[in-house]
Amino acid sequence: MLNGALYYKDERLQCRIIDESQADDFYEILAGMDAYITDYSSAVFEAGFAKIPSFIYADDISKYSNDRGSLYWNLTTDPHDHVTNNKAAHPDMDLIFPFPIATNNNEMDSIEVVTKLDLMSFMKK
Repeated sequence: MLNGALYYKDERLQCRIIDESQADDFYEILAGMDAYITDYSSAVFEAGFAKIPSFIYADDISKYSNDRGSLYWNLTTDPHDHVTNNKAAHPDMDLIFPFPIATNNNEMDSIEVVTKLDLMSFMKK
């Protein structure tokens, strides 16, 4: 299930992707997810709390940051670094978030957790 603006272009999965952007209740949709891919939506935290593998696809991070300013978290594509809270926005917090980030489809394909998801289990549902 994806939010309308984000489409992961894997032909094997296109017929299995549901656009949840018009859904009335995100939590009903969340209950049916095997994984959650988003751009900058704070819903990634809801999915994370539900222990659903969650990923950030930020193919326009530079433009987004220039247009909208800083985020509540610091995004990094360095596989040895962590996504953390923005200390300027929340100086009293010191958080590390478990969400891998990709800035293009090749990076998304290379995220180890994504590649280990059982695609056959997706296809059977």
